[in-house]
Amino acid sequence: KQKTYPFWMFNSTGLMGGQWSLTWDAANNTATGRATDTPAGWTSLATNRFPDANTNIVDVWMKDEQGTLLLDSHAEKVRQPAEAAAAILADWSKSEPSADRSEELKVLERLAGTWEAVVISKPAVWTPQESRTTATWQREWILNGRFLLATRTDGNETSQLSLFSYDPQSRDYRYWSFTPDGNPSQARGGWSAAEQSFAFQ
Repeated sequence: KQKTYPFWMFNSTGLMGGQWSLTWDAANNTATGRATDTPAGWTSLATNRFPDANTNIVDVWMKDEQGTLLLDSHAEKVRQPAEAAAAILADWSKSEPSADRSEELKVLERLAGTWEAVVISKPAVWTPQESRTTATWQREWILNGRFLLATRTDGNETSQLSLFSYDPQSRDYRYWSFTPDGNPSQARGGWSAAEQSFAFQ
């Protein structure tokens, strides 16, 4: 709808969904964009250049509202041969939960594992008639246990990817969801120990 390419970034130190919006310039093989979730007055610029099919050069900078340079990064990425990709990915994907994880993050352990779900959609504008579907949820820790990755499958088809984490700055739980229709969503919520339940909005 916005004719842009959205981009989210999550990392093992707890970066939570750093969001960017990029536009594509076919004439120069370049994607350029700015961060969309920074505090008021902050500025930024990211440039992704593709000089050939196997090279990606990325330059990123970010400044605060006073013009102080917070980030200035240059990266050169080289596509690896297909036969090496699986081994490289397996090595880089090894992730053990950090020993210093907060108690709030550990609360998310309740969601980990494999779950069989029955979902009932009651009559509403988006679902005019009540429907019942079954799905399987697989949830596992990634990025040193900073995020819980959830994959939903309906039959043999992956229908949703989700991420859960705890934000120590805003002191709430955060949730991001990505589905095949291209409409991502996000929510914030809290944990009630008395009721043993999460509530997200």
